[in-house]
Amino acid sequence: DPNRACSSRFATRQYIGVAASLRRQVGTVLTGWYNADHQNHIHFDNEVPVGPIRKIKTDTTLIQATCKYMNGESALPIDGVWGDQTEAAYRRLRRKLRMHCRSPRRNTADALLFLHLIARTGLNGRAAGAYVGPC
Repeated sequence: DPNRACSSRFATRQYIGVAASLRRQVGTVLTGWYNADHQNHIHFDNEVPVGPIRKIKTDTTLIQATCKYMNGESALPIDGVWGDQTEAAYRRLRRKLRMHCRSPRRNTADALLFLHLIARTGLNGRAAGAYVGPC
């Protein structure tokens, strides 16, 4: 089940933090939310260059998990589909992180800052908003 969490909210947030930190370094990060083959590990590779957040399954599942477990979007499915529900949750997350004046989906520097905030927050087991951007 891709909507499962780790053994605790703290551990889930740390897992998201590790994935976001990796995504700052490489363009592809596959987590347990991506598919069952990655339940027990995170896969990352540098075949795709680091860039903005994309509406593809790898980035979408990371954003959905972040929204769900770090920003209280408990009803949000982690299905890898960037639909209206994910878009709305993503906007609320950007506002909570004070990134609403930036464009992580169009600008690499903004994406790196956005991912840094997610990584820092997650690695510290905190909820979104503990560390914020410039807006």
